[in-house]
Amino acid sequence: MYNTTKLNSNNIQTKWTFPLFIIILSLSLIYSKSNDNELWTGIELKKKITSKLKLELGQQIRMKDNWSQFHKTLTDLSLSYKIVPNIEFSGGYRYLVYNDKEKHRFNFDSKIDLNTKYSPSLRFRLEQKTELDEEPDDIVARNKVSFEYPLSKQSTPYISYEIFHILVNESFLYNQFRLGFGVKYEFIKKQSIKLFYTYEKNLEKINDIDTHIWGLKYGYTF
Repeated sequence: MYNTTKLNSNNIQTKWTFPLFIIILSLSLIYSKSNDNELWTGIELKKKITSKLKLELGQQIRMKDNWSQFHKTLTDLSLSYKIVPNIEFSGGYRYLVYNDKEKHRFNFDSKIDLNTKYSPSLRFRLEQKTELDEEPDDIVARNKVSFEYPLSKQSTPYISYEIFHILVNESFLYNQFRLGFGVKYEFIKKQSIKLFYTYEKNLEKINDIDTHIWGLKYGYTF
């Protein structure tokens, strides 16, 4: 009886998650004259070194112009440490490869997880990109809030909102935001896939183009 109920629950989740993704994708392609669609795919490996220390390695590829052109590849490496069960600090490095240039990005994060019904989390990030033989880019501050609610042991939907501020003349100016949602599904123990959508608005771009980001990520924890 328990297995049957569990199976039915997973079938219901699959039935509403995939059609919803297709509907949103179709709407964005219909209005693609004023919008741009990007595709983000990647893998993420996580290794628990101790109960408090965690190492992460990731590789991504991103496409732009309605998935028709290569945008960039990303290689990520980060180390995080939980000072208490719900507070975590981390530092990360990202290597970015474009068609015509390469960049390096360094970031420092602090994250707070609130142990309530919808598992909200708050993350603050400082980051800066640099290019060889060029002046470093402006420092960017990012504030992100996320909510997730496990539907079962395998499936966890989430929603998030993130704002970006760029450091100009010693002041942080609001210049971008992202609103996203998705679902993480653990199909095998310690292995998962994440299907997500993110709406991005950059307030500094000359052309008023909204970006719709579609993503699929594979994760493995060991």
